[in-house]
Amino acid sequence: MQDTIVTRCLSTAPGCSPVNAVSINATASTRTGFARIFGINTMTVGARATACQPCGARPLDIVIVLDRTGSMSEGGSPNKLQNARAGIMTFLNFLDAGTARVGLTVLPPANTLGNRCAAGQNTWYDSTSSVYTLVPLSNDFKLNGVINNASNLVQTVNCMVPGGSTHYSLAIQAAQAELNANGRANVQDVIVFLTDGAANTGPHFYGSTAESRQRHPRIARDHAGPGAVADRLDAEQLLRQAGRRAAQHDLHPGRS
Repeated sequence: MQDTIVTRCLSTAPGCSPVNAVSINATASTRTGFARIFGINTMTVGARATACQPCGARPLDIVIVLDRTGSMSEGGSPNKLQNARAGIMTFLNFLDAGTARVGLTVLPPANTLGNRCAAGQNTWYDSTSSVYTLVPLSNDFKLNGVINNASNLVQTVNCMVPGGSTHYSLAIQAAQAELNANGRANVQDVIVFLTDGAANTGPHFYGSTAESRQRHPRIARDHAGPGAVADRLDAEQLLRQAGRRAAQHDLHPGRS
């Protein structure tokens, strides 16, 4: 038996830089049975197979929601935020940048995109101009199959500093808004939520009037009584909606 193993570039699959597949050709000589009556005692048989790492990868549009509040500095060494950062890098390592795109949303938000690496402040929840989505959906988080430390996503994750209190329904809504605005048609949407606890604050720019609560019931509940419970229920509702959407996509792949 003789095997020939070669690497290849499949142009129909992503990640060809320079190769993305392995092909194996195997040949062997085998003795014949019935063919012997015709004077054919042996025959050469062969088989060929190609394995392609990204060929079976399912396209995904993913937004990571990262809790960077003050409590994420707890937990010893490494602390919670450092562990979350390491978890994100491990997660990115499992993804194929040829089929997956990843964005980043945080809480607390940044007051400006240029100030994204500063520790979060509670007052930034109260501004309608604050920025929750620090990195839009992108696929440059890997280069030649390894983590690209120069990418916006990796640099932003690595520069996060803990600070501020917890309110996450607006962060989850911002993640969904990014998927709605920039997600690809017929590609599965995913939100990965990393947090260490329940909400304990909320924005105040909606006010507490009856009219405001009627116009913005989801946000108003966050500071109308026990804000942590309201925010948690709101987040759970959003995640349940996302789960139903994912289930519908699995049953009907044509839906986005």
